[in-house]
Amino acid sequence: MALLEIPAQSIVLGFFLSYLALGAATNSATEEKAYGSVVVTGNVFCDACLEGRPSQNGYVISGASVALECSLNRKTMTVSITAETDENGEFKVELPSNIFHSDDPLNKCWVKPLRSPYDFCRIPSNSEPSRLTLLSESNGVVTYNAASFSYRHETVPASCYREAIF
Repeated sequence: MALLEIPAQSIVLGFFLSYLALGAATNSATEEKAYGSVVVTGNVFCDACLEGRPSQNGYVISGASVALECSLNRKTMTVSITAETDENGEFKVELPSNIFHSDDPLNKCWVKPLRSPYDFCRIPSNSEPSRLTLLSESNGVVTYNAASFSYRHETVPASCYREAIF
């Protein structure tokens, strides 16, 4: 059986060219996955009658604080951005697009409620962080939504206990 002799320089050159080609392909793929803008939206309301959803008995909370937190590079880096709700109880956080470069850039991100500005509706109904769901991807803008967050009164208002009329 004959052995094929390949000069060491050819092997080194082959590895180097393969490395460059792989690096170029990786950079190209990364550039294709970079987003122009990443936006996270959501809303906050007062669940006065403990219905678990926005209803006619509740109302939106303007000026409520939420935090968007993302764990990057495993546990070595965490990004935290706070936002406040507008007059409609909605918040919108635009993230620096240079942070995320993958098919699902926010899979290690969550939103959590921080505080309600209303003393009479300040108890979080659920203080668990909310995972994000993809809403849309259009013209370089990727939009995610967090679940609705609600606060409640310390006691349920008497107006919530209406008698049923038959």
